[in-house]
Amino acid sequence: MTAIGMCFPRTYPAALVTDVARRLDQGGADELWIIEDCFFTAGPSLVSAALTATERLTVGLGIVPGVVRTAAVTAMEFATLEALGPGRFLPGIGHGVQSWMGQMGVRPKSPLTALEEVTMSVTRLLRGEEVSFQGKEVYLDKVQLDAPPAVVPPILLGVQGPKSMALAGRVADGVVLAEPATAAYVRQSVEYAGSPDGFVVATFTAMCVRDDRKAAYE
Repeated sequence: MTAIGMCFPRTYPAALVTDVARRLDQGGADELWIIEDCFFTAGPSLVSAALTATERLTVGLGIVPGVVRTAAVTAMEFATLEALGPGRFLPGIGHGVQSWMGQMGVRPKSPLTALEEVTMSVTRLLRGEEVSFQGKEVYLDKVQLDAPPAVVPPILLGVQGPKSMALAGRVADGVVLAEPATAAYVRQSVEYAGSPDGFVVATFTAMCVRDDRKAAYE
């Protein structure tokens, strides 16, 4: 199934998100993707506003850096957002831009290891498990969500490169691909992930709508 929507750019004023979400919801678009980049607007807050302002629209979070919040807090936020729009929330987690992570003092020694530990921990918490885990980047001591979602939303990883794509195929439910996402790039990414069944692929791309095809292309 193919769904079409738009992104809410990081530079848009936060208060605009409800109007954009309502217009998309009423106009028949399938999805709205919220962009979280440091140090602009906060993704989960905007997702919350968009979900509560709409009835049908799916809202994606693309993406939260895995190490900025603890795994427990990320799971809490995801569970809360899923409760606000059951079946309409698509959460994304990524490495984050490493220079930004360094600015905040959270740059991991191994971004790949950090993302694997975070993704696995968040997934287990969303399933309602009590989690105790001591990894290289994640520490949890008998942590359990009080209100895990009835249905766990698919966790997507915003990643690039063969190793990260392979990780997504092992521990996540799909990927978020940055622009420009050509058909060949999408196919290659899914192959790197191992082509798992039910793998969700969200792609960002730029487009221009004009009455004249030549003008739009230019």
